[in-house]
Amino acid sequence: MSKDNEDYQNDEKMLEEYNKLIENNGTDSELFAKRGMCYYSLGKYMEAFTDGVTSARLNPNVTDGLKPIALSLIKMEKYQEARRVIEKAMSMEETNEYWKKLHLEVLEKDTIQFDPMHVFDNWEEKLMSNERTKKYLKDESFKEYLSDYVNNPMLFKSGVKDPKISECLMVLMGVDMNQFLNAQNTNSLWSEAITKEKQRELKKEMDEKGIDVNNDKNESSQEVKDFLKNVTQKKSKPFIPPKNNEERIIEAEKEKEKGNEFYKQKMFQEAIECYNRAMMLDKTNIIYQLNKSAVYYEMKQWRFVIQICSNLINKITDQKRHGRIAFRLANAYFEVKELENAEKYFDIAIKDGINEAKTKYEEVKELIEQEQERKILKGPTMNSDIERYLMHDEVREIIRLINENPNNLKKLRKDPKYRQYIEKMIQLGILQSQT
Repeated sequence: MSKDNEDYQNDEKMLEEYNKLIENNGTDSELFAKRGMCYYSLGKYMEAFTDGVTSARLNPNVTDGLKPIALSLIKMEKYQEARRVIEKAMSMEETNEYWKKLHLEVLEKDTIQFDPMHVFDNWEEKLMSNERTKKYLKDESFKEYLSDYVNNPMLFKSGVKDPKISECLMVLMGVDMNQFLNAQNTNSLWSEAITKEKQRELKKEMDEKGIDVNNDKNESSQEVKDFLKNVTQKKSKPFIPPKNNEERIIEAEKEKEKGNEFYKQKMFQEAIECYNRAMMLDKTNIIYQLNKSAVYYEMKQWRFVIQICSNLINKITDQKRHGRIAFRLANAYFEVKELENAEKYFDIAIKDGINEAKTKYEEVKELIEQEQERKILKGPTMNSDIERYLMHDEVREIIRLINENPNNLKKLRKDPKYRQYIEKMIQLGILQSQT
């Protein structure tokens, strides 16, 4: 892909805009699809593929995410997989000429089954069959770290920065690592590595030296290699934990502090990565997991909050911290409509001295009582007439008394205060007449 410097800068600006938008709305599939195309324009095919998969998982009913997936696979010479993605898009948009044209480009290639919606199916088995990724999975902490990405597509919104995670993802999508690395030409180095501030200056210098960065024939030139080495940003080194236990604990605390700073800046993926590294370094300190649950709480990933906090709450001995985690867990249960569990943990939080839990406890208690009242309704649904009638205080009192003892219905029908309400409730089907 040949791009001049001005186009490259425009794509970089668009990428920054999409990063901001996704940070504010991490569930919009269209934003991921558009950022994926932006990555594709920049020659970052792995990132484009990742955003496409995330988009497709968030909204499988549209083809937006399939475009960066298909185009990236073509660039990586994975024609068989690309064809399957394109055919999936064609089945969803039968009259779209774009997909038909793209399909012709890979039509003569053999096909294998590939579905971006199921990249992570049987992921452990797939990774264990690869010699390199098999070694990674022997580390239980890394496996848990990886499972966060598998189960939560939101973590892909800032891209994959851990080289081991990237390699695992490539194995899952069926990309030959060596083939992928060999396919990276000098132009991709140019597009990925050079800082925006120096692009114009470097382009001018390369023109003066007569070096064509888009010419593959120059790739073997030592002059080109030396020049690119000077202008290429240093890549971050892979995370290698120290062997000494004391050093591991010190490094774990450093990772925690970095994670805390990212958390304050609402850079949630980076925070999770730091806490995961801290957990890999020191498996005995549950604070790192609790901090990770706080990040998921801010991301509104309630099931992850429940999973972490419910596993750890009984291990917490400090009453104040125990109360805060109970309150966090109760709120998560409340958000997923599991009111009985929410009531339980709000009550625990109150007993641990968390005063702000009292209001939520009363709210949940009232909702549970309302739900119990509805259990005596004849049918599973209510029309507007029934809903309006249930607003009467007398009707609610009748329901409460019958809920306490169904035999109260006969007594209430004899009471002039309630008789007309009961007859109307039977007429509307709210109550069944006792015989």
